[in-house]
Amino acid sequence: MIYFVIGFYLMFLAFKYDVCGSKNESAKRFHYYLALIILILLAALRYRIGGDTCRYMDLYGADLSFNADLGGRFQPLWRLLTDTLYYISPDFTLFQFVHAIFLNVVIFSFFRKYSPWVFVCIFLYYLKPYLYLNTEIIRQSFAIAIFLLSVQACIKRKWWVYYLYILAAFMFHSGAILLVIVPFLYGRKINVKTIAGICVCIMVLGGFSYWAPKTGIFFIDNLLQQGLIYNKNWSDFSTLARIRILTVQLLVPIAIYMSGRRWLFRESPLSGFFLFILLIMAVCACLPQYFRFYDFIVIFAVTICSEIFSRLRAFKRVYIPVWVTLMVLYQIGFYQSAEYMGYHFYNRYYPYYSVLDPQLSPEREAIIFSENNKWIYYNYN
Repeated sequence: MIYFVIGFYLMFLAFKYDVCGSKNESAKRFHYYLALIILILLAALRYRIGGDTCRYMDLYGADLSFNADLGGRFQPLWRLLTDTLYYISPDFTLFQFVHAIFLNVVIFSFFRKYSPWVFVCIFLYYLKPYLYLNTEIIRQSFAIAIFLLSVQACIKRKWWVYYLYILAAFMFHSGAILLVIVPFLYGRKINVKTIAGICVCIMVLGGFSYWAPKTGIFFIDNLLQQGLIYNKNWSDFSTLARIRILTVQLLVPIAIYMSGRRWLFRESPLSGFFLFILLIMAVCACLPQYFRFYDFIVIFAVTICSEIFSRLRAFKRVYIPVWVTLMVLYQIGFYQSAEYMGYHFYNRYYPYYSVLDPQLSPEREAIIFSENNKWIYYNYN
């Protein structure tokens, strides 16, 4: 019930202050910070919500120094943060507060800076990646937040500052190595040559999946091992769920480009990233083992979608309610029908339990520890 109450509240804000254009600035500021606090508390006060959260709870404070290297699962800044917080308090709730505050403050600030429709962004964020970023891919979400902080440096073409951010992101999650290519793609237009380049990248990465484990290089083995695990988990989804995911990954970038082509490359502050976004979504759609790369651009997709809605005036009164309804139904349908190890995907997040009244969900615990999941105790995000 709490998920629906918050969702309706955020949808109300989106329609009142963005779609309908209410000019009460003090009220908008109040609701912006109230929404931020609500989403922080929802994530920070959760108790064993999300599969990966439970694994991080179980390993919190464990002696994993043997694996704390650049190629391992537990990279230096991650170990420094978790060890420091564990020294302050062994209660995992402290970590959840630090993570929820950092991640959501960065994302909300990103929306406020790069989208004219902040509340639409917040609603779309809550609807799609909020639970995933806050309760599942915790290490990677730190890297994603740092990447969002680097955007301004990228726009100003201060590449040395940008790469310092990316180095910090890499020290949390090795998948951030992908972000080194952004400066080479930034500002490039989409044409026949770039589309051909994307096709070549897909073929190269497909071959890379087989070649790289033989190199023994640094972090490459670890990245590909993760990819194989994720690829196995991908096969555990129902066929309908996979079709829905692939449809979104293929159609969203096409829709963004076709809808926004008149202004996107000229006016949007994020227009320079569009080729990078298109590349990642195309790779993830064709090569599921790389689907975690999509997480680095999901906040960009949310922001650009809201900006398109704000600029296409005809959408405001007629089409936006239709699109919002379709997105809500899609997401509800995904959680309901995406069978994962014999359970619905919503079992990872529902029912919601708080640290103020901690309880265990048998379904959620079964997902986490089932032998069919093929998750080895130390093999998680």
